[in-house]
Amino acid sequence: MDAVPFSVVVPVTTPSSAEPSIYATGAQLTIYGESRAFGRAHEHWLPRISWEAGQIADEYDDMDVAPDLLQEGLARLWELDSSRFDSSDDDWIRHELRSAMRSAYRRHRSLVE
Repeated sequence: MDAVPFSVVVPVTTPSSAEPSIYATGAQLTIYGESRAFGRAHEHWLPRISWEAGQIADEYDDMDVAPDLLQEGLARLWELDSSRFDSSDDDWIRHELRSAMRSAYRRHRSLVE
């Protein structure tokens, strides 16, 4: 099974235009940091999440839900705050993302049936 055949566009500002001003508040600095961390995590994880979404959809013989599973995986990646993790945590993150996508599929099935 190949990865889901589409991409998700997440705008990531370049460092030069994203530099916070000296007047930025704590909340603005936090959002700035989270956006940059998510942008890096997105680049690293998007191929894997896309592949996993396709695998789960194929496993349940329901390829129509693959895009929704991909969105669920990306939402979970955002919730995890990837700036707290390094490459040694990849297996745990993969497990969390896959669990979120499976739960989303079960919710979808319970609403359809």
